[in-house]
Amino acid sequence: MRTVPTVPLEAECISPDRLSSLRTEEIARQSVLYGNREEQLGEFFTVYGSAEDGEVHVEGELSKVKWLGAQMTRGRLVIHGTVGMHLGSQMRGGSIEVFGDVGDWLGAEMRGGKIHVHGNAGHLAGAAYRGSRAGMRGGVILIEGHAGFEVGHGLRRGLIVIGGDVGDFCGVNVLAGTICVFGRVGWRVGAGMKRGSVVLAHPQSGFEPLATYRRSGLFESVWLRVLGRQLAQWGFTPLATEPAPSRPKSAQHSYTATETTPTWCTGRFWRYCGDFAELAKGEILVRES
Repeated sequence: MRTVPTVPLEAECISPDRLSSLRTEEIARQSVLYGNREEQLGEFFTVYGSAEDGEVHVEGELSKVKWLGAQMTRGRLVIHGTVGMHLGSQMRGGSIEVFGDVGDWLGAEMRGGKIHVHGNAGHLAGAAYRGSRAGMRGGVILIEGHAGFEVGHGLRRGLIVIGGDVGDFCGVNVLAGTICVFGRVGWRVGAGMKRGSVVLAHPQSGFEPLATYRRSGLFESVWLRVLGRQLAQWGFTPLATEPAPSRPKSAQHSYTATETTPTWCTGRFWRYCGDFAELAKGEILVRES
């Protein structure tokens, strides 16, 4: 970016599947919406190189740039800097990696692909747009830092992982899918959840169960170890990390953790079932303190 916008810049054209077949001068002529005026992409960005390999890098102060990677289906989009709202909205494939912070509506209603944020995210990550019946329907969102309110609102399928803290209403109205939080949580976690799992991996997450949830026991889960190894393979580094609680050897499960299994997923978790105001087939797993 060579000209930082003073009002929002909507640049849906910045997506690997839209730019891979274009020459440099054609990319610079792509239309963007600057406030209420239509401008060309080259008015704000210096364009160089080729996107024939399906990889696009965007650099600069992008906090007012919206809709990057929206509806993308393939390729790789790498962003160096803070980026605005609706990143990866309704994407169906490919990958987005951000070395910075992201605004609201990250990966809203996405259906496939992977988004990896090496920073913080705003509100409504992986959520449903107002009036929609379901939010994220597939894919993976990894946020190594903190996130705002209503993470995974209306989640239908997929995985959302937050390495830091989240705001209120995490997992509200979840239909299915998995949300994993490594930091502290706000109020009303899992409110209105029908199915799905919310995993609270921090032993002092601050979780307060709603009256419509019932605690069903303390257990160890094999699938959390699978999740932990997969996150390690993706290079996910949570902002909040705590050592696993020490337990006597007699209380340990017969399963032996390998060197590739992170310690957070080898402990025991309290299981809360709910929301009994809805279908009540969801679960909140809270790491033993």
